[in-house]
Amino acid sequence: MNECKPLTLEDFDRLDESFRFETTLDATPERVFEVFEDPESWPIWARAIQTVTWTSPKPFAVGTTRDVDIVGGLVAYESRSRMRYVSPLLRPAVRLFMARIVKGLERYVSELPPPETASTPSREARACG
Repeated sequence: MNECKPLTLEDFDRLDESFRFETTLDATPERVFEVFEDPESWPIWARAIQTVTWTSPKPFAVGTTRDVDIVGGLVAYESRSRMRYVSPLLRPAVRLFMARIVKGLERYVSELPPPETASTPSREARACG
């Protein structure tokens, strides 16, 4: 198997085909980014992902990079040689695979415990002295 090459945003602009999924999560943007920043959570909500390793230092922002190891070693592929004939047959399976990842993220976020809140002072009377 050929070694995977890093992808850039420009690589996504030149793709012959791609799949787009949107969802609304019942969480604040900060909470969602906590999930994305936690490399241990990815294999839970995206079971095909084995590991995530950040290759950029914090704070993460636009341009942040990471290595993602996926079961079977496939991150993306270019339809070359025989794959261009097989690719159309794989579209339904790839779409289902990606939809399961989105559903896994939805489920994971919905099952998170509430974020820790700053402790509020008790309303009960206290004696000092």
